Amino acid sequence: MKNLYISIVIIVLLILGYFYYNKQNTEPTPENQNSSVSSIEEETNEDGAWYQYPIEAKGYNLEPIASLGGSGIVTRSTNGVTFYTVEVNATLQDLAAKKYYHAWLTGGIDPNSYISIGPLEKTDLGYLASYNVTEVYEQLLAYSEVVISVEDVSGTPPTKPSVEILKASLTTSNE
Repeated sequence: MKNLYISIVIIVLLILGYFYYNKQNTEPTPENQNSSVSSIEEETNEDGAWYQYPIEAKGYNLEPIASLGGSGIVTRSTNGVTFYTVEVNATLQDLAAKKYYHAWLTGGIDPNSYISIGPLEKTDLGYLASYNVTEVYEQLLAYSEVVISVEDVSGTPPTKPSVEILKASLTTSNE
């Protein structure tokens, strides 16, 4: 009888060991877990063919160019075909009434050309703005700078910066 109990205990331990060993080898561990975001965007055309576009995402420092100072970072993400995103996060001092911060893309094919990213919104994280396009055109990729300006609140939106205070070159990444 004693041998029967010992045999049962050994069989149970072998079964538990088998399940424990398989569980350890199938669960992802921090060493073999992939935590990076895919750098490929896949899409199909009308014929059902798959296309892959590499995604470029970089960060750029905003540098002060006026006495108001400030700092921040600009991130630009694009695959050059189906999307283009610019996000601005700036640390700036509060402005007087009837003034606001505005973000711009510039430095394109025509250096005096500007695309409005939009007014910066004050949040707990700083001043934020975002610009998103779902159809990328070649000239958009040529814009090489982001400028933050101070604007007056008026009836008509500005078409170019009034007083530039911060600038980031989109050709010099801080990576």
